[in-house]
Order: sequence, then C-alpha cells, then structure tokens
Amino acid sequence: MFCSKCGNPIDDNTVVCPFCGNSDEMNNIPETDAADEADKKSASGLSSAAIVLGIIGIILAWLFALLGYVFGGGALALALVGKHKDDKNKKARTGIVLSAIAIICAAINSVLGILLMSGLFV
Repeated sequence: MFCSKCGNPIDDNTVVCPFCGNSDEMNNIPETDAADEADKKSASGLSSAAIVLGIIGIILAWLFALLGYVFGGGALALALVGKHKDDKNKKARTGIVLSAIAIICAAINSVLGILLMSGLFV
C-alpha cells in the first residue's frame, strides 16, 4: 500500500506510516488501485494527444499527403496505446476514428495528385 499522506510505500499490515507518522489506516491506498489510477491518467493523456494529432493530420492530409500519413499514423499509435491502458477510454476511440480519417484523407489526396499529374483527371 501507499500512505495517503506522504505517498510512500508501506507494508499492508502497517498501522502507522514510518515515514510521516500518519495513523489513519482507512486512508491507505492499496498499491493496485494507485497503479490503476496512474494508468488511467496516462491513457487519458495519450488519448488527448491522439485527438490533437488526428485533427492536425486531417488538416495536413489535404495540404501535404505525406504529413497526413505521418500525423495520422502517430495519432493511431497513441490512441491504440491509450485504449490498451484503459479499455473504456472514449478519448482513445475518438483518436482512433480521427486518425483513420486523417489516413483516408491523405490517401484520397495521394490518388488525386497521381491522377492530376498523369493528366487523367483535369
């Protein structure tokens, strides 16, 4: 467990924290709960970054297809890691959708560029 006052790791059977003297046994946080909470915060941050990168990827996909692939792929990677850490994370799902849209937009831009350059589409 971790002490609720100082956050130092303490034995599960400890009544008084040897670091700060806290004796409120009910406020000791089990180690697994603290680790789960840290994973959820990390997943939320990764998922937020995925959303931002996905939006940037969509915008850049229409300007420079290659950047759309880069930002869309990066957003997809972050969203998948965020989803792996917290399966119920709605931000991760949003990041996955936005990154897929960015990659699709980049692909469309690539095809249009090839058609324009080859003279098939004027």
